[in-house]
Amino acid sequence: MPLSIQDLIEDPRLERLFTTKGEQCAIQIWLLQIKQSTGVESHLLYGRALPYDFSNDQWSTTRDDQFSDCDGVSCQVLRINLYCNPQNLARVVAAFSDGDTLLEVNDKCGMSFAHGEDEHRFGSFKLDDDLTYRPVSFYPARSDYENQGAKSTHASSGEFSAAITSLNKRRLFEFGDNCVFR
Repeated sequence: MPLSIQDLIEDPRLERLFTTKGEQCAIQIWLLQIKQSTGVESHLLYGRALPYDFSNDQWSTTRDDQFSDCDGVSCQVLRINLYCNPQNLARVVAAFSDGDTLLEVNDKCGMSFAHGEDEHRFGSFKLDDDLTYRPVSFYPARSDYENQGAKSTHASSGEFSAAITSLNKRRLFEFGDNCVFR
């Protein structure tokens, strides 16, 4: 039986992120934005959820766009952040997995943008339709030189990790139906 988003949300090893009452979490999403004369498209480069110490149920990001030319294509990498409680984190992750846009996620989960123009900047972002889930695994501390392979993002502590990823990696470099990077 294939792994589902509910399997990840309900996994006891991720309890601190999804079910602990009174704690706070952060979602950080790095987007590749590709700009052409017909508009801007946002594609997921990387995202993560982690424990945090603040929440306001608002997405925030840098105020200025900084598009650069990359082989004749105008693009930028932009990080957006959401600070929320674990119950809202579970709802947001499930809504993204259902194929909702960021704007639809906000409506469904009671979130908002810290700045109104951000709705236009990346409200249409959504995950690809062809998703798969990586089960929870433990990554040893980055400073653990005995272990080879994947390691924690933290130098002094290990972490549990799971993932949602697109099976269509080529889509990252497309604008509409056309590949823009060669």
